Amino acid sequence: MKNKRIIALIAGVLCIAILSVALVWSLSKPKEETTPEDPVVETTGGEEGGTGETGDDETGSVNDETGNSGTGSSGSGDDETGDDETGDDETGNTGSGSSGTGSGSTGSSGTGSSGTGSGSSGSTGTGSSGTLNPDPTTKEEIEAVLNDPFMILVNRDHKVSDDYVGSDLVTYSGDYKLNSTCAAALRKLIAAGEKAGYSYTLYSGYRSYSSQYNKYYNKIAYWEEQGYSYDEAVSLTNEYYSPPGASEHHTGLAADVCIPEIVNKYACLHENYDQTEEFEWFSTHAHEYGFILRYPEGAESITGYSYEPWHYRYVGVEIAGEIYERGITLEEYVADLEARLSALE
Repeated sequence: MKNKRIIALIAGVLCIAILSVALVWSLSKPKEETTPEDPVVETTGGEEGGTGETGDDETGSVNDETGNSGTGSSGSGDDETGDDETGDDETGNTGSGSSGTGSGSTGSSGTGSSGTGSGSSGSTGTGSSGTLNPDPTTKEEIEAVLNDPFMILVNRDHKVSDDYVGSDLVTYSGDYKLNSTCAAALRKLIAAGEKAGYSYTLYSGYRSYSSQYNKYYNKIAYWEEQGYSYDEAVSLTNEYYSPPGASEHHTGLAADVCIPEIVNKYACLHENYDQTEEFEWFSTHAHEYGFILRYPEGAESITGYSYEPWHYRYVGVEIAGEIYERGITLEEYVADLEARLSALE
């Protein structure tokens, strides 16, 4: 009996000793410092770059705004790219060109103002296929062209409303979206380029009104921070940026297409792209797939934007061929049709 009490006493002492050691150890253990995560900063500013932040497309440096570059025949990317502001804010990951999924979110039909008879912005975006007369002479033919959904004219003088959403939007690659017909045509065009030995990348597609709004006013704020007055900041911003509602990227029918070699070299969509064989091939064959070079060199006073050898606009094969052969801009083509229509009334 006495031995059992001694054993119990020893066991109790050991338990107390173990608990004491554990308590001392826990009190002396250094606490881990938790480092808070870096805040996520949303960059919505404009783009600078190129031989100057170029035009409507405010194309600028690739750093922030050119999200995924959609290149070649397949692949994916994230982010939304520049508005033609392709550049600082939205260019990021690479995505790919000709074989995207074609699915993606469908936007509501466009409701913005289409400008001077340049097309109904509220249409579904399916457009005509092989039914338009690109050199119309009758009232019916002229109105059919002007009211075609792919003929919407968007520029500084003809803006879409703040609730406008491009019609029939699908995912081209990554987060890049385009109108479904435009996306399908671009895939075919890029695939044809690949067969000819050239590879292209999409650097900008659809852009929402709110995204453009942020880009535009953030750029004004940037210039003010550099010491310019508000009026001076607005003037500088307008040289290369579209005010909200004035960018063709709102429609989902505009695509900034370039090659990685140029973007990597200049960190932006640069005018020297037009010195490459890739540009020569693309600009020569784009109209065969329904695209026009939207802001040609020497037409700045007509389009309101600087020369952008990377910015292409889908208008349909018939119209694109007519504009290409005549060597005119979309503004001039629309003005010509409106003059014809006026003469018939």
